[in-house]
Amino acid sequence: MKSTTALLFLICIFGFHASLLAQTTRSTPVPRETSSITIPEPDLELLRQGGDTWDDAFPIPGLPYSTTGTNVGYTVNCCAEMCPYEAWGPAVFYSYTTTDNLWVEIDLCGSNYDTGLYVFDSDHSVIACNVDYYYDEECGFYVSKLEEVYLEAGQTYFVVVTGMSGNSGDYVFEMVEDQLTPECILDLTGTFPENEPPLEDEYQDQWNGGCNSEQYGSPFQALAGDANGHLDFSGISGWYGVSYYIHRDTDWFIAVIGSSGIIEVTFTPEVDSYLYQLAPLDCDSVAIAQSLMVETCSEGTMVLSGEPGSSVWLWVGPTLYSSPYYHPGNEYDYQLTLDGLYSGTVATENVTWDRLRAYYR
Repeated sequence: MKSTTALLFLICIFGFHASLLAQTTRSTPVPRETSSITIPEPDLELLRQGGDTWDDAFPIPGLPYSTTGTNVGYTVNCCAEMCPYEAWGPAVFYSYTTTDNLWVEIDLCGSNYDTGLYVFDSDHSVIACNVDYYYDEECGFYVSKLEEVYLEAGQTYFVVVTGMSGNSGDYVFEMVEDQLTPECILDLTGTFPENEPPLEDEYQDQWNGGCNSEQYGSPFQALAGDANGHLDFSGISGWYGVSYYIHRDTDWFIAVIGSSGIIEVTFTPEVDSYLYQLAPLDCDSVAIAQSLMVETCSEGTMVLSGEPGSSVWLWVGPTLYSSPYYHPGNEYDYQLTLDGLYSGTVATENVTWDRLRAYYR
C-alpha cells in the first residue's frame, strides 16, 4: 500500500514538472539565422548637386567635371546682371578654386529648359555669362554654353546655373579646360562687301539691324545674285558698347528665291557665329526657322526652300556677347556664298520693315 502511494506521488510530481517544462519550452522563442550583409552609409558629397547660396556653393574637385542636376526648388537669389537679359530663375551654385592660369569651357548641352549660366569672381562680380547658345534638338532650345572663360591662378570662382524668366528644370553640367583657338583671318578677295559702318562705342545700327533696330525702321539688307543666281558676300560683325553694356552686332538680310526653288547658303566666320533663317516675315512674331552654328574658320551649309520669287530672311551674329580672347579688336569678318538667288535685286540695297510690310498686305 505504501509503495502504491509513493508511486502515485512520483507520477504527480513528474507530470507537474513535465507540464512546467512544456510551458517553458513553448514560451522561449526559437532563434533564427541572421544575415551578415552590411549596408554602407551613403556618401552625401556624391549625392549633392550644388549649393543654394554663395556660402554653400558646391566645390568642383577638379577638371574635367560633369554632373546632372535640377534647379527646381532652389532659391531665386541670382542673377540680375544683363546677359544681355537678366536671368532670375532658381539658382544652383558651384565654386572652383584654380591652381594655374587657364581657360575653361562650361556647357549645359542636354538641359531641358531655358537656362542661364554665369561665372563670378570672388567678389561676386560677373566675368562671363550666356543665356542662348544652343537652339537645336540635340542640345536643347535656349540652352547655355560658355567658351574661353579665363581664370587666374589661386582665385575662387563661382559658377551659377539658373533659368531665364523664372524657368527651371533639369540640367546637364560639364566644365573642362578649353583648348585655345588660333586666330583666323579669311581671304575675302572678290567678295561683295556689306559696307556697314565701323562698330564703335555708342554705335546705333541703322544699316541692317532688322527687327532689333525698330527705332530706325527695322532696316534689312537685300541680297541678290548675278545672272547665274550666285553671290559671294562678305560681312562684318562683332561687338560695341552702349551705356556701359556690351552689345553684339546682328545683321539681318532679305533674299528672293530663284527659279529652282532652293537657295544654298555656305557660311564661314572668323569667330564662332550663328546663321539663322527667320520666319514668319513679321517683326511682331518672327522666330528661328533654321539654325546653324559654325565654329571659327569652319564652314557650314544651310538650304532654304520655297516658291520661286518668294522672300526669306537671314540673320548673322556671334555666339558670344563679347570678343573672345583669340580675336583682337571688336570686329570680325564672315563670308556668305549663296547659290539659287533671284537675280533681279541690287545686292547692296537696304530696305526698311515698313517698306517690306507693304509687299505682304
